[in-house]
Amino acid sequence: MSTRVDGQFMRDLADGIREALPQGLGFALLVYDHNVPGMANYVSNSQRSDMVTALRECADKLDAGMTFNTPEHR
Repeated sequence: MSTRVDGQFMRDLADGIREALPQGLGFALLVYDHNVPGMANYVSNSQRSDMVTALRECADKLDAGMTFNTPEHR
């Protein structure tokens, strides 16, 4: 059986993330069901095209076994 997270809950989570992050940072939250392939909820504070680019870069790095640059580790 699939566990569903409704749109309002996702928006509430996004509001909390937005408040916790310094201004100017983008985020995407992807919530998915381990038991139902293709079932996912997504929310972001960025333009769709910008977030798609960031998600593709993330997926490419993960596939290649690369690490991510962070302010502590460049």
